[in-house]
Amino acid sequence: MDKQEFIAAHPEYGYNGTIDELYKNEFSNHYPSDRIYLDHAGTTLYTQSQLDAHFNQLRTLTLNNPHSEQEDSKSLLLIQECIELILSIFDTSSRYYSIIFTLNTTHACQLLSSLFPFSLKSEYAYMIDSHNSLIGIRQQVKLKGGSFSIIDYPSKIYNQENNSDKDWSFRCACRSSSCLSSDIESNVPYYCLFATPAENNFNGLRPPLDKLLGPFINARENQIENFPIPIHRYPSKECHWLTLVDCAKYLSTKSFSLSLYPVDFVVLSFYKIFGYPTGIGALIIRNESLKILNKENYFGGGSVEYISPYDDSRVEYKSGINAFIHGTIPFTTILSIYDGFQLITNKLSYKHISLHTQCLIDYCRNEMLKLTYSNGQILCLFYDVRNNFIYENGYSYGPILNFNLYNIHGQFLSCRLIQRIAADHNIILRVGTFCAPGASQAYLVLPRLYERLCEEKANDNNEDDHDGDEADSSNIAQHHRNLTSGKISRKVNFHDIDCDK
Repeated sequence: MDKQEFIAAHPEYGYNGTIDELYKNEFSNHYPSDRIYLDHAGTTLYTQSQLDAHFNQLRTLTLNNPHSEQEDSKSLLLIQECIELILSIFDTSSRYYSIIFTLNTTHACQLLSSLFPFSLKSEYAYMIDSHNSLIGIRQQVKLKGGSFSIIDYPSKIYNQENNSDKDWSFRCACRSSSCLSSDIESNVPYYCLFATPAENNFNGLRPPLDKLLGPFINARENQIENFPIPIHRYPSKECHWLTLVDCAKYLSTKSFSLSLYPVDFVVLSFYKIFGYPTGIGALIIRNESLKILNKENYFGGGSVEYISPYDDSRVEYKSGINAFIHGTIPFTTILSIYDGFQLITNKLSYKHISLHTQCLIDYCRNEMLKLTYSNGQILCLFYDVRNNFIYENGYSYGPILNFNLYNIHGQFLSCRLIQRIAADHNIILRVGTFCAPGASQAYLVLPRLYERLCEEKANDNNEDDHDGDEADSSNIAQHHRNLTSGKISRKVNFHDIDCDK
């Protein structure tokens, strides 16, 4: 299919015919035209306009430390403007939400785990396809004597067959033994936390957030009978559930509305959205939830109004979010976030980014499915289920393909070998388990294999050790706003060329 045929078949591709100009203006200086970058799940590529705007700002403005608290401080004004822009991307404002800037999503999760009031009766529930950063919060729960539960999707999410089974209930995949041991009666309020990715890192699955988050949000005001999420401790007057959404992957191609889903916490990394800067993420907190967080864990520069070095009882914290922000924030880095969002808000829009990338992913997947060897053996196995039953029940996928390749005998090719061959053809892929162990084990069906590989980690980079009978990892191709149809066609042709080798 040539370019004109592709455009005719996919009218929502290319931002109304501006994709080539966008690529030329924003990426041609630092992104070779013969390279196909498909690791947007790791980080996307920064734009020339963002770099120009940010460094021009640094050249022309004098920015002081925000802690100097000057009334006409340019730094304070610009940072507040940036905060309001970020919150507007989430369809909200500082009236309802506040931001703590962190190093990245993982740091945001680590920070939240130390602030959240976990206790002996607390339960932490997370979706099975959560990133390691979300799963890691359970360590803090365990330290406080609490329990955890792992929530799984309906089995049809892993089933390639088109079946019309009407049971779309969420399942409990695992529950810690401490769930039962801590069943003690108490009239003292306690807090639990539910966490989910808006889009997972493994295959881009986007769960039906209204079904996952809605019950917890509604339980703030009303008691819900037959609670649909299989947690151990159901919401009550004493048991208060809060919600956490990992938007790190989701925000690269789609906006998240905190007006539609007013969750308590959101974590993200900005380099996932526009490539630059690295080293900065955010923990977004619902203002109503600030009051339950443990600000007494620490104080530092900027988080207190007054302390006595002699009397540890005399600590006066600042109000609101400022009580949790210790030390000088990375104010020059924060300002580059504002510039990063300009291309999205002023030229492209999340709506068109989503449409553009979906065109590419559908075309790429369909073309790869056609590839076979001379003996009829198919080349590609995809780790997703894309059928009407999935979509009708509120599930969808982001622009990411997770796949493995067979050789002519039906054995799996080593992912390291695939990555090396791709690199030889100037194609950048990501391989591995993508910091999503639950999804990897569920889709690859490899709990025992995974344990063995951990023991044999020293041989992880040796492609010759792979026997091909089982898939030990997989390959990711992640599409983003700047990818063109020509580069996707080259990728498919590469697989066609090498399919008999």
